[in-house]
This record gives sequence, structure tokens and C-alpha cells, in this order.
Amino acid sequence: SSSSSSSFSAVSSSSSSNSTCSSSKFASVAADPDHSQKTQLTHSTDKKEEQNEDVISIRDQNGRLVSVEDFQARTPCSLFPHVLEHSFAESLLEAFLQESQSWEQYKRFLFGKSVKQPRLSQVYASLPSQTYLYGGRSLDAKPYTPELERAQEQIEQLVNIYAPAEVGIWTSNFVVCNLYRTGEDGVAAHSDTLTSIGPRPTIASLSLGATRTFVLRRIVTEKSNINSTTSLKSLESYSIQLPHNSLLIMWPPCQEEWRHAIVKDKRVLPHCISGITRLNFTFRQYKQEYVDQTPQCVCHKPAVLRCVLKQGVNKNRYFYHCGGDEGSSCNFFKWANWISIEPSVCKKKQLQQGANEPSCKRLKHESS
Repeated sequence: SSSSSSSFSAVSSSSSSNSTCSSSKFASVAADPDHSQKTQLTHSTDKKEEQNEDVISIRDQNGRLVSVEDFQARTPCSLFPHVLEHSFAESLLEAFLQESQSWEQYKRFLFGKSVKQPRLSQVYASLPSQTYLYGGRSLDAKPYTPELERAQEQIEQLVNIYAPAEVGIWTSNFVVCNLYRTGEDGVAAHSDTLTSIGPRPTIASLSLGATRTFVLRRIVTEKSNINSTTSLKSLESYSIQLPHNSLLIMWPPCQEEWRHAIVKDKRVLPHCISGITRLNFTFRQYKQEYVDQTPQCVCHKPAVLRCVLKQGVNKNRYFYHCGGDEGSSCNFFKWANWISIEPSVCKKKQLQQGANEPSCKRLKHESS
């Protein structure tokens, strides 16, 4: 069966080193609902650059090229290129490059020392009057801008077309924005904490601006998966070049069973508007009922909600543990007995025959 990104093939990552500018060259797939013809070149006549822009590059842990279809079949993720209308994606990028001037580097404590995270961040919420728990800290959220609200509406429509049954009707009310100023900015391998978004969440991640490498790695849960002759590099992982105006949806159980990162990179494919700067918006459901149930650990910090992955009688049970930073955590532990979720296989919906790409026009039609 064809996937949502079937018209995009994997290419060598070396080919993406050419300095191209996707937003000024290609119309959004929204302008071509059936995507029956090749993406039209609007400014450049360089055929080589056209081919480089019309791909999403994916490699596995052994450096082998992986098609988008195979990546989606092997992971709880979906990829969508050119997700927003071309002109809107550009205006959203420009607007939030201005917005980001007031953003800050969040801090964390590492072995007793305050360390700035290597990126600028800001959270936005549909109800900005309240304080939000994110990353173990309480933050004041900014209200949605009109552009952000419009982008969220379009992404919600797309998510609900492909959402598995367990997700139900998905809406977002909380957006975490990160600005990666240069290739020296990044985020280490992690899974998003479940404390405020609940078990088995769905997160939609929109990339604008420069192309950066997103790494997805499966969490090892069995000792038998690693032996003396197996290196960590052989564990299942994927490196994806996320271009401007692309959407990565992480379905259940991605946050429980996989980690992801934006790796630092000296070679960044720039964008005509933002240069080597990348903007990322992660749309998510903030669930106050989970925050209200969160206990405080011994060191008076909100505990962190996690899931047991190791085989045994407690596999898939949820628990709270200390939310302190590395080097300053206590031994707090408590089972989240009020959470009872039967694990299920998350099957992503496929596109109907004849509809090869998502589009704003098609989304409005199907949601009406």
C-alpha cells in the first residue's frame, strides 16, 4: 500500500550538502491535491537542485538508505513533506524568526551546575493565563499568534486523517517551539516526558527553515539485545534529514519505546530566509488531569511519569520517579496505579488510492 510520502525517495545525505532553498523554488503540495505531476520548479532551472529538494533522506544505523515507506513501516512515525501551503510556510517562518528574539535558553542543573540548553525555546498555549509544567519546570506560556493557530488547525486535520483508532480525535492545545540558531545548537537523545501529556501521546513536529538531522533510536529493553560482539551502533536507529515545511508525526508508543535527537552538525543545508537557522514546532495535547495527579518527590520537585519496558510482570506499567536533574536526584518512586492502559498495536492509516499527498484543500474537504 502507498504511504503518505510515497512520492519521496531516499537519497544520499551527501547530495543534500548543496546550498538550496526549497521554499523559494517549490510550490506546496497544497497547490496540487492529487500530486499527479512532479513538483513544479518556480524560480530555479537547475535540475540537480530540483532533485535534491524533492527528497527526504533517511539512513539506518548501518548507513544504508531507507525509503520513506520502509521507515514508516518500521517505526511509529509518519512523514509528510510540503505540509503547509508554500506562501504560508514562508510567512510563518518569517513571523517566528521575529518572535524568537524574545525567547530564551532554558537552563538545567547538571551535577550541581546550571547549564544553558543549546537552543532558544518558548512554549505557547491556548490558555496562556495558567502556568504549565514542561521539562520538570513551571513555565509561563505565550498566547497563540494568528499564524500559529492557523498552522495548528491544518496540522490537526492532517493528524486526524491518519490517526490510529486508539488516538481518537486529536487536538493540540500546547506548542513547544525551539530555535536552532546554528549547527552548534541541538538536543540530546531523549523521550518526551509523559508527566503533562500522558501515556502513549501523539506529537506532531513541524520543521521550518534549515534542514537538520533528526535521529530516532529504539530503546533497548532486553539484555539479550546486546552482547560482547554487538556495538551500540548496530541497534536500530534512523537518521532523517528533515527539510523545510515537513511534518514528522510521532504516534504511540514512540515516546515510550524510542528516543530522538537533533544532532549537532557543522554542515547544515541553509534556507533562503533563515540561513542555517531551523525552527521547530511540536504540537501536543497538554492534559491537566495528569498534572494534577503528579506527586512531588523528596527534593520537592514534580515527579516524572515513565513506563516500564523491561520484560516481567510490571512491563507496560507506569510509575513516577524523581524529577531532579542529573547529580541531584533523590530515590523517589511511586507506581501510577491510577493509570490503566492496555498496550495495543498502533496501525497508521494509509492514504486512499489516488491520493498520494496531503494538501490543505484535501484536508478541508475531508474534514467537512
